[in-house]
Amino acid sequence: GYGYGTIELEAGGEVVRGAHAMVFNMGLYGPRWAMAPGARADDGVLDWVVLERPGRWWALRYMAAAARGRLDEVEGVRRGRAGEVRLRACGEGVQSPKSKVQGLEGGFEDGAGVSVQADGDPAGELPVTIRSVAGALGVVEMGAEKKPGGIERDFGESQG
Repeated sequence: GYGYGTIELEAGGEVVRGAHAMVFNMGLYGPRWAMAPGARADDGVLDWVVLERPGRWWALRYMAAAARGRLDEVEGVRRGRAGEVRLRACGEGVQSPKSKVQGLEGGFEDGAGVSVQADGDPAGELPVTIRSVAGALGVVEMGAEKKPGGIERDFGESQG
């Protein structure tokens, strides 16, 4: 089986350890889990959450609370905001199946073999440094009209 070790998160001069560490640039995770409700994709700041307690029971409790928008009411939840976040595996019992992702550039260092996910997909191994860059990603709204300073959008309507 997979033995969860401790993950250390360092951000803004603060160091936090826990069973799970997540970094967000948007407020929701998955279909409706409000893990970082104040996160904004355009502010150049990352929101992070560390869930301190290990084990299946705690994981289920955390997810149920997040689905109800009440994650901060559960014991062992730490959160913060920073422009850069470092994650590394620490402590005894850190084990993980090896996963290598080809073609990734920057941000990843030689790691301890603990897998990292980005939006649910394999994205390398710890340790990792994650940085936010304000305005680096353009977002297109489907069916949106041209807005001041925006881009005119045509989504397949014929131009007679």
